[in-house]
Amino acid sequence: MWQYIIDLNNKLLTTKQVIQIVALSKNIVYRCMKTGLFPRPLSLSENIIR
Repeated sequence: MWQYIIDLNNKLLTTKQVIQIVALSKNIVYRCMKTGLFPRPLSLSENIIR
């Protein structure tokens, strides 16, 4: 698993990808974003959020 995370170290991930990697529910991931444990999504354009 750590190999997978290290390979993704320099990429922006979608929320869906983060959920798959950390194996947490969407609600818990969003709660972690709200409390600052996970970074908030970045808006790269109107249609792309990572």
